[in-house]
Amino acid sequence: MGNSALPLTYNYRPGEEHDGVTVRVPVQPAEHLTLTGKHQQGVQPGSRFDRVPGHQDVYFNADACRRLARLESVAARTGFSHAHLALAWALHQPEVASVLVGVRSPAHLEQALAAQAFDDRELFAELSA
Repeated sequence: MGNSALPLTYNYRPGEEHDGVTVRVPVQPAEHLTLTGKHQQGVQPGSRFDRVPGHQDVYFNADACRRLARLESVAARTGFSHAHLALAWALHQPEVASVLVGVRSPAHLEQALAAQAFDDRELFAELSA
């Protein structure tokens, strides 16, 4: 991260669930997790991964491809979009304190609220496997 500074908080609450340190790491999951599908045939010319190739190894590897294939399979079977499933999964992970959602339209807000309301533990377990 170079010289970047990340917000850090510490809560001293011994024995409680929220005792400890929290670091907020900003990411753009739609592109980084290739949920849009635009990188399915490899890195697209002009994309962030093309302009800054240093992160390609992090996101274009066998494990990431396996997770994306599982997400695609679940999405095809259930009829839910990749973004809906991925956001719902992230919002319902006990170790995730918060998910920052970029909203550019009312439809994006509706999608985020629908993902928050969606709570299918069996489906989340399948996505986590």
